[in-house]
Amino acid sequence: LLLRTMHLYLRLSADVLAVALYVFLISVDLDGSAWYWHLALPIILLLGAALLFLGSTAAGFALRQELRLRLRLLTAVIDSLNLLRSDIVGRLLPLPEALRHLAASAPEPLSAQYTALADSITDGDRPFSESWAAAFQALDMLTPGVRAALLTLGEQLGKYDAQLQRTALDACIETLQAAAAQMQADTVQRGKLFCGLGATLGLLTAVALF
Repeated sequence: LLLRTMHLYLRLSADVLAVALYVFLISVDLDGSAWYWHLALPIILLLGAALLFLGSTAAGFALRQELRLRLRLLTAVIDSLNLLRSDIVGRLLPLPEALRHLAASAPEPLSAQYTALADSITDGDRPFSESWAAAFQALDMLTPGVRAALLTLGEQLGKYDAQLQRTALDACIETLQAAAAQMQADTVQRGKLFCGLGATLGLLTAVALF
């Protein structure tokens, strides 16, 4: 995440320097270097400093928003697994019907994945565990630990009776809830860090440039 911010500094700095060089060449061609050094260059650097500060601050807020989106997706996965547990254990729904119920209530991109999983059971010839693994591997905003817990769950869904599936769901939900609690703390701490660090680095870079 921080590398993206550093790339932003480099791109903006290069753009400012390119504009300054371009205007300098124009001033040389017009034999007017005095106005370049006393008027044009200070204005270019001032505008560049403002862009660096605003751009880096915006990048910090964007990084914080990405952390929040990751947490929101994980929370939606946990909610859907709790509903799946209720449908399988409480209502004794077949897995395809339970997955379609999840698709009706889950946000995107989970809704589309659950619909595809339900269709794969009724229409496809691929093992369900492989379809389940592919569906959650595609959600790259989930952490590797969360995906590993979900893949383990996929190996057990639809193969055993309701109580054994309940045990598997409970274990997966517990793992994901622990990950969500850690992510919640990280989102608060790192979100503030990214915003503050983006603004601070942008200001320092702008001062150095100006």
